[in-house]
Amino acid sequence: MLIVCIKFKLRQFETIMPDPWLPTYKRDFMTTIAETKEELINDKGKDESEIRIYTDGLGFEGNTGAAAVFYRKGVEELVKILRFHLGSLKKHTIFEGEVVGSILAAWMLQGQLEVGKSEATSYMDSQAFIKAMGARKTGLGQYLVLEYLRLTDIMKDGTNTPSTTKFTLKWVAAHEGVAGNKRVDKEAKKAAQGDSNPPEELPLILQKHLPTSATAVKQEFTEKQKIKWLET
Repeated sequence: MLIVCIKFKLRQFETIMPDPWLPTYKRDFMTTIAETKEELINDKGKDESEIRIYTDGLGFEGNTGAAAVFYRKGVEELVKILRFHLGSLKKHTIFEGEVVGSILAAWMLQGQLEVGKSEATSYMDSQAFIKAMGARKTGLGQYLVLEYLRLTDIMKDGTNTPSTTKFTLKWVAAHEGVAGNKRVDKEAKKAAQGDSNPPEELPLILQKHLPTSATAVKQEFTEKQKIKWLET
């Protein structure tokens, strides 16, 4: 009934597939979420990573955008910026944007030899995504999570051979005054407005339109029904 009412075709929606990993699979990186603001500030001050990447995914002016910004230790100038415009919030969720931001970060690290020799840290403000790293279950948006895991498995040499990394995914509270966090927020808003990198600079999965999120469509449908109910 939902599909008929909002005039979408089934093939436009994402396909939910079974978890492809073996029960013994373990991700090749660490994740951390600070329990208190004090712990967060203390942890950030001790970060000696050679590579620091900040990612963000957000909704802005009715659209969803994602970005990642790449810094090297002791250098204020950005090494690289990647942006991706997902499309309307009617078709894509902010969670998808957060995952895409992390995919951009993992893509930046492909072939970076420092990942196998020195520390590399990716900062984001989505606890939901970080917690999803430990969830062995399928669900909406899971195809993006699986792509992120695949890229982190091969990030050292860019081949399909798993590599040992010194990579950590960390949570940083939004608007905590962190320069990298502020910059990536700005870039993600640009992405939401339609400013994406050329397809050839993006991972293969982002070189085409992403499938429609059933979650986003349901949210839009529910909001429309609430408005109609209030108007009656």
